[in-house]
Amino acid sequence: MHWQLDWIYFLHTLRHPLLDGWFLFFNLFDRQEFFFVMIPLLWLGISWKWGVRFFYLFGISALVNLLLKMIFMTPRPFQLDPSVALIYVPGFGFPSGGAQTAILVAGLILKEWKRGFWSWFVAINFFFWVSLSRLYLGVHFPMDILGGWMVGLFLLILYYKTERKIERWVEKKPPFSLFLRVSFFSLALPLFFHEPTVYLLSGGSVGVVLSLFLASRSHLLLDPKNWKEGCMRALIGIAGVFFFSFLLQPLFKVSAVFLILIPVVFSLWIGWVSPWIWKKISSLH
Repeated sequence: MHWQLDWIYFLHTLRHPLLDGWFLFFNLFDRQEFFFVMIPLLWLGISWKWGVRFFYLFGISALVNLLLKMIFMTPRPFQLDPSVALIYVPGFGFPSGGAQTAILVAGLILKEWKRGFWSWFVAINFFFWVSLSRLYLGVHFPMDILGGWMVGLFLLILYYKTERKIERWVEKKPPFSLFLRVSFFSLALPLFFHEPTVYLLSGGSVGVVLSLFLASRSHLLLDPKNWKEGCMRALIGIAGVFFFSFLLQPLFKVSAVFLILIPVVFSLWIGWVSPWIWKKISSLH
């Protein structure tokens, strides 16, 4: 551990208020606010299928990360030397969830955003700065980062190999049958893993399939016709998520039941209510 701390000590010799702010900005990509923006942005602003893919890919990534942290139970740098901490985060260190997110997002950008130079520029910078921020902020060791990259790369390859097969299987299932199957599996997870992350993802998963079922019956599984409509739909969705987050925040600490129910509300807002609101707004023109 001590040789890994030397890496962080070296980075801290470069510390400056501007660098502190720069790396604290990249810490946002390892927080729940990032997903509060990305899921409605993709679902409502680009394609509802991409919103669903993003939720389940990163939900599975979070569960795998939590399971590995519980297995290895390694400390974080600031737990050994508090002087290296710019922020404090709970839980164990290995593997880095931020590094997993970095490689997953970079891989998706390169696969889906086929713009040559700019796709590589955005992907490499996102991957590099998010990963380096975990060291600079004192929340992960280099081995945590390496572990996160390996897990993230494995999940990315698995996603590429199974995406089409899973979607073909889903398309063959009746919506209500799919809702029951996914809900049963999702709600079974908290029985075995008593962790807030599991409760949130369990509720979110139920909310996603419920919103898909309701939206399909209401003919609301529609993608935006152009970028302006996509921006407006995404803004409605993001604004609602942050509003409900602020409104319901006190309930997160009440009981595990609310940790499951609140993500259901978020998912229904994104997948069912927001498209309905936009449909009503569009009908006025």
